[in-house]
Amino acid sequence: MITNRFKVLLAEKEIRDGRNWSYRAIHEVTGVATRSLSEYAQNKVTRFDAVTLDGLCTFFECQVGDLLIHTLPPPDQRTDRDSIGQS
Repeated sequence: MITNRFKVLLAEKEIRDGRNWSYRAIHEVTGVATRSLSEYAQNKVTRFDAVTLDGLCTFFECQVGDLLIHTLPPPDQRTDRDSIGQS
């Protein structure tokens, strides 16, 4: 499962910058649609676009791996697909 740290990174950025960032303001800086930002905030994104990831990583000053996290399901819920590359 792929999840993201959008809300955590946004909170950290707001502390660093000393200001609140609205989705509209983030859109103006990054070009990422406000709807996409909302979907990231709600962890509803299932397809990851390179342009969007680039914009968010530039905005947050992070790497893709700082934004996206891959977690495996618990062992009793894994499928053969989840086991690819696992020994």
